[in-house]
Amino acid sequence: MTITLVQGNARGASDTAPVSVTMTDTPVAGNLLIAVVGSDNYPNNQPVTSISQTGVSWSLAVLGGDTGVLVEVWYGVVGAGASKDITVNFAGGHNYGAIVNVCEWSGLAISSPVDKTATSPFGSAFVTGTTPTTSQADELCVGGIDSAGPESAPTNSFTLLDGTIQQHYLYCSYLYRIVSSTGAYGCGVTGDSWSSGAIATFKASGASLKTVADSLGLSDSVLRHKAVLPISDVVGLAELILRHKTLAVSDGVGASDVARTDKSPLIAADALSLVDAILRNKQFALADTVALADAVSTPSRVLRAIDAVGLADGALVNKVLQLTESISLVEVVEVGTGGAAKKTKLFLILGELALQLTGD
Repeated sequence: MTITLVQGNARGASDTAPVSVTMTDTPVAGNLLIAVVGSDNYPNNQPVTSISQTGVSWSLAVLGGDTGVLVEVWYGVVGAGASKDITVNFAGGHNYGAIVNVCEWSGLAISSPVDKTATSPFGSAFVTGTTPTTSQADELCVGGIDSAGPESAPTNSFTLLDGTIQQHYLYCSYLYRIVSSTGAYGCGVTGDSWSSGAIATFKASGASLKTVADSLGLSDSVLRHKAVLPISDVVGLAELILRHKTLAVSDGVGASDVARTDKSPLIAADALSLVDAILRNKQFALADTVALADAVSTPSRVLRAIDAVGLADGALVNKVLQLTESISLVEVVEVGTGGAAKKTKLFLILGELALQLTGD
C-alpha cells in the first residue's frame, strides 16, 4: 500500500502542561497518527508521560535532546470510534514552551511500525541525527528539531511543517520524507542559537513483490510470493527457500531432497539425476539412457528369449512364435540335470486347441 499523508499538521502549543491538539477530521481506523513534540524546560528534562485520545493507542518511538530541550516522536494506532481531540501529558511543566504537531498517515504498518531511530543532543548542530540503514525499502521518515529561532531550508529532500511559529522561546519543526529504498536517513535545517533533534522511520504495510531474476542468489530475505518461479541452472535451491509455488525445473537443475518437484508431468531428460527422496507420484517420460534407481517402480516387461540365452541346469524354456492373433507355434525345451539330453516338444495352438506336433 502507498504511504499517504491523510491530514495534518494539526498544531497545539502551550506554556503550561498539558498540551491539547484537535484534528481537522476524525481519524480513520487502521491509519497511524504520528506526533512530533518539542519542549523546553531548561535545564531539567521533563518529557511526555502519555498521550490520551479516545479510540487511539499511543506509544513513544524516540526521545532526543537533553538539558531540558527535548524532541519526541510518538505514534498512535487508530481504532474504531476515534476522537479528534488529543491531550499530551508531561512529567512536569515546560517553562519555555511546548509545541505538538500531529499528522495522520495511511499505508503504514500498525503492528510494530517503528524501524530505525536516531537523536541529536542539545547543541548547535540543527539536525535530527542519522538513522542506521533501514530494513526495508518503503518507509516514512518523521523527525523534529527544536531551536531558538525560525527554521527553514530542510536538507535531504525532507518536507518541513511548522518550525516558523514561536511558543515562548521555542520553535519546533515537523520534518518528513517518504522513501522507496533502504538507506540511512536524517535531516538538517537552518536555525538559530541552539537545537535538539530526533527522527524515527516507520515501515509501510504489506510486502512488496520482487521479480527474481535468473542470476539472483536467493536468500531468506528475498520475498518470493510469485505464482511461477523459473529456476535456472545457476540458482542453488537452499532448504529455506519457500517452495509453495509452481517450479519450472530445467533439465540441468540438480533436484535435491528438499526441492518440491510435484509437477505433472516431469520430463526426466538424460542429464537429470533422480535422487531417491524426490517424489515420483507423477508421469515420467523416460529416455533410453536414464538409469532407474531401485526406488523407482518399473512396470513388468515381456522378454524375448533368443537362442543365445544360457540355459541353466533344470531350465524350462518356452519359445512362442505367434503366427496370427489365433495361431501360435510353441516350442518347449527341457534340459535335464548335469547336461542330460534336451527334450523338445512342438505344439500348434489353434485358438484354445493345442496340437502336439513332435516329441513324446
